[in-house]
Amino acid sequence: MKPPPLEHVAPASVEEAVALLGEAGDEAKVLAGGQSLMPLLAFRLARPGLLVDLNRLGTELGGVRREDGGGLRVGALARQREVERAGLLGVLGEALGMVGHPAIRNRGTVVGSVCHADPAAEMCALAIALDGSLELRSVRGTREVAVDDLLTGPFTTTVEPDELAVALRLRPPEGWRWRVLEVARRAGDFALAGVVAGLDATGERGRVAVFGAGPRTYRVEGAAAGLVDRAVDAAAPVGDLHGGAAYRRHLVGVVARRALAQLGAAAA
Repeated sequence: MKPPPLEHVAPASVEEAVALLGEAGDEAKVLAGGQSLMPLLAFRLARPGLLVDLNRLGTELGGVRREDGGGLRVGALARQREVERAGLLGVLGEALGMVGHPAIRNRGTVVGSVCHADPAAEMCALAIALDGSLELRSVRGTREVAVDDLLTGPFTTTVEPDELAVALRLRPPEGWRWRVLEVARRAGDFALAGVVAGLDATGERGRVAVFGAGPRTYRVEGAAAGLVDRAVDAAAPVGDLHGGAAYRRHLVGVVARRALAQLGAAAA
């Protein structure tokens, strides 16, 4: 199928893009990597009147860099493959290596994946695990919101129609070790269930961010002992032709236990 009729605009600056979104509101969609949006347009599941194409704004919105305090800033136009190859954060590269295939990662963006809010997406879980936040800009100003507060359900967020996501900030706690594990039918498929697991330097406290096992990604944390059980208890998967709800809940326990064991958790 073909996308519905729409107006395509490629602004010359972030300010211009923000102004366009402010005028169009619900009628506009933002195009960055397009790996999620283009299929939605092709199937006419999204019918915007205006497409705001950011791809000429690489100077303002591209790149990935370290920030003071050990954090990382990923620009809205930084491609997943670019960030993966930058090698600035091991757990980020590990998670990106599980996203689709290289051809998809060559176009797809990290920020776009978070904004799409797919419950089975690795990037949402990673952002929650690493205290990630999204920088949003509009004609009303700039705000930064924690990704954990941003995600409200399947493919839904608190991003307002006139807001443009300009960057993702990740703040991994110092001294923690991380592991990403998932189960998928084939390499590159969305996960049936997966986790981003971390342990502090003592091995006594940890976090597990779970994807593919609920209406949105979620995180449990605290004492390493019992962390797997808490991750399983919080799961609320829905079964489909690829696996029933009970099976997906079981997988949460399997991958969480394995990830923590690989990190050296005694209680895993």
